[in-house]
Amino acid sequence: MELILKEQHIGNSVYALSTRYTGTILGRCWSMLQDRYPEYRQGCRFPYQAIGQHAGGKAGRIGVSVCLYITLFGAGTVFILLAAENMKTLFCNIGGIAISQCYWILIVAAVLCPLLWLGTPKDFWPLAFGAAAATAIAVLLVVIQAAEDAQPDVQQTSTGFSAFFLAFGTMAFAFGGHPTFPTVQDDMKEGRKFGKAVLFAYIMIILLYIPIIVTGFAVYGDKLEHNILKNMTSGGLQYASLILVTLHLLTASNIVWSAVFQETEEILKVPKHFGWKRALVRTGLLLIAVFIAESIPTFGVLLDLLGASTMSFLAFIFPCLFYLILTRQFKAAAVESGEIDRLPAGIFDIPLWEKTLIYEIIIVGLFAAVSGTYAGFSELVAPAAFTRPCYLAGASANTCEG
Repeated sequence: MELILKEQHIGNSVYALSTRYTGTILGRCWSMLQDRYPEYRQGCRFPYQAIGQHAGGKAGRIGVSVCLYITLFGAGTVFILLAAENMKTLFCNIGGIAISQCYWILIVAAVLCPLLWLGTPKDFWPLAFGAAAATAIAVLLVVIQAAEDAQPDVQQTSTGFSAFFLAFGTMAFAFGGHPTFPTVQDDMKEGRKFGKAVLFAYIMIILLYIPIIVTGFAVYGDKLEHNILKNMTSGGLQYASLILVTLHLLTASNIVWSAVFQETEEILKVPKHFGWKRALVRTGLLLIAVFIAESIPTFGVLLDLLGASTMSFLAFIFPCLFYLILTRQFKAAAVESGEIDRLPAGIFDIPLWEKTLIYEIIIVGLFAAVSGTYAGFSELVAPAAFTRPCYLAGASANTCEG
């Protein structure tokens, strides 16, 4: 057990450091674009796609857009599924009230819908603080309950190839805020301080994740579920944790959806101010996510697959590639225009150690994306993991089992 926990700590630390670094260089890419192109200084609805466009042309923009849509649609769907599962567990444990998760998906979507009509992250920053506070309190409650649930001789086993890369997908989802990073940076008053913001965010994430990782594996071992709240003994601490995590999912959903909303609204020429067109577009996108959730009502499988596939590109491969390309492009342009003489020496030069790190991240990211996607898809189509879509399950879904 001690060896496995050490492996988990090392793995999570390396993952956190890597994603923190790629988040920082992604922020540098957006700062370079704002310096060179004045039109991006007044706000942009699709900053990550713009980075892809300037670094990789039309193919770069399309690649980013496809990955963003798949990832964020998937993330929004996972949020809905997890909130629905939490509410089903809560009502079942409190009073034995069996309401199908399929119905809870519809209820959660109805509550979430008006929250998604808000603008960009700068318009709902109090919700972000509320989500973070709810999560911090929930983590504390989970740790306390896990300590009470602790039993001797808990079975813990090492994992194989497939499980390792599925875990990679889960970690990518946990640490990969990259799809929304450029949007958040664009909304900041001082976007150049985004690197500090990323550092602070990752410190907070580590402080929240480590206690859950350690207590979850040490106390529940091989019985640990995708949703640790279901492992907790039924009682006040579990009920409070379920409510707090659900509040987090509801209040943080707008941040997750923001990049998809803004690009779609730009394509459809929806005004930036609030109006019926924004409400209609965002409600329509939410209904698509609800259909996906009703079709694949198991969030863990979806999370693993998305994290290992598209999130690997958005969090590892694209930031590194775009940073290498843009620094070379901008240096060449500065030399050609004579501007290089007026800029700080070596501003576009990347040290050898950093280039080596970047290439290593790209190689590992590609390998993990391919292996994790294969493992995730295999899990998705495996007979043992199959869950009937809600619209085929009928009355059998109205139980407290599962």
